[in-house]
Amino acid sequence: MAEQNSQQNGTEQSNRPSARRPQQRRNEFVQTRKSVPYTLQVQSNAMLDYMSRNGGAAAGAFQRVAGLIQFTANDTVVRERLDTWFESVIANASERANALSVQQEKYSEGIVTNVPRPKVPENYKYVVEITHPIFWKLIGLVEMIDNVMGEIEFLWLSGQLEDVHLQNAQGQAINTIRTMVNRIYYVTNASRNRKGGLYNPDAYNELMQALIKNEEAPEHQENETGEQEAAATAA
Repeated sequence: MAEQNSQQNGTEQSNRPSARRPQQRRNEFVQTRKSVPYTLQVQSNAMLDYMSRNGGAAAGAFQRVAGLIQFTANDTVVRERLDTWFESVIANASERANALSVQQEKYSEGIVTNVPRPKVPENYKYVVEITHPIFWKLIGLVEMIDNVMGEIEFLWLSGQLEDVHLQNAQGQAINTIRTMVNRIYYVTNASRNRKGGLYNPDAYNELMQALIKNEEAPEHQENETGEQEAAATAA
């Protein structure tokens, strides 16, 4: 009887959590968030409005890419795919920004005006917290578009452009950045759920929790073009 009780006690002890072999935890991704504040001296109403409303989402998109660059540092194949995709995103946005600049130059051709330059209020500023060098790509693009829109808004204020021209330019400027940001959110989300995609789903979810606590992605349209981009990234 004593021997039977001893065997039962041994079985119970072996089933207790303290007696089980501890499971090895997967290494957690640690995101360092040291940052350098950079103040955008905004010149246009269009960019001030966009950055005031959506600057956080734009920075969040680039923070995702920054984290993925760190996350894939030791995986050459995945890193090359990530770099190629991100370069195409920036190239597409730059092409659209250059097209807006060409349009502004056409508007300015042959125009001579004695109207003084507009006074930009001191509060036309937006601070970007730089946590990775890729943030300079966002800053460079925003500043380029801002300068172009500043000139277009000046032409409008001086009576050289119609309202419709200003509205079209504003839409083109904002959509250039919005499309870039939405591509980043869409492809990084879609790729984690695709077999053979860029990221391991568990590791990706862990990374996203470290990067974007309580942050919501901006609205986007998951159209055929976006699906093709995600598929190409995961191929």
